[in-house]
Amino acid sequence: MHWFRDFSEYLHGIFGDDAADTIKAIELLLAPVITFALVVAGVFGRGWHKIFSGTAENRNFRIHPARSRQEIQAIYEFDEEAYGHGENISKELFYEWWNAYRDGFIAAYQNGNPVAVVGFFPVTEAFYQLLLSGKVSERDLTGEIIGKADGTHWYLSGISVKNRKKSLSRVLGRLICQSAQLWYDKHGEALVKKSINIVSVGTTKEGRDILEDLRFSPGKTDDDGSDPIYSREVTRDRLLSFMIESPYCKGCLDPMLPPKGAGQSAD
Repeated sequence: MHWFRDFSEYLHGIFGDDAADTIKAIELLLAPVITFALVVAGVFGRGWHKIFSGTAENRNFRIHPARSRQEIQAIYEFDEEAYGHGENISKELFYEWWNAYRDGFIAAYQNGNPVAVVGFFPVTEAFYQLLLSGKVSERDLTGEIIGKADGTHWYLSGISVKNRKKSLSRVLGRLICQSAQLWYDKHGEALVKKSINIVSVGTTKEGRDILEDLRFSPGKTDDDGSDPIYSREVTRDRLLSFMIESPYCKGCLDPMLPPKGAGQSAD
């Protein structure tokens, strides 16, 4: 290490070569102290949180799409608890959606149990317009409609987290970011030609806060107490910017996959 060589030469300059034993003792005593001080300074210089974020509570979390009926069952039960019994779609329709689009439910798992979930499904333009106008609900979305979708219109069926603890809020941010990365890896080419349109229903206050934070625009609401409907148009540049710059993606140290085309301009 350069600093140790310079330090040794400095001591020789003070005591002279005749005090070699004294100099050696001082070096052995102070070297570990100075090394520790430099390491601490370097850690805080880079940002302590950047080194250790994701290594404590986040180490036990795994994020991926549901890949088995057992995982889908666990996600359904999680949604039942999150939204309340009777507010969720039926279990049969839940499975129908998943069978039509296997990447539709992405969850953050802790010790094998879901603690946060995102639902995102392709829909036809006709269903998108009907849902946006409030003429249909998510209970009218079928596997057949999902199967006929061309990838330009999407339904964000929900974003939910087990509770609002700070640690789980960070996991929810990672889940949103990594879900966007997964979607872009599979469907990003569609954004080269045109934008996509997303519709969602704000069924809870927490959900509405997240949608507004993600810059979804609320549509007209009736006075009948129905849930507000949100929409957003997403371009390729906006999605790449979100994955790189959004607060949701900061601290996302182990994304499922890097955003392809980052930094490249569309043709």
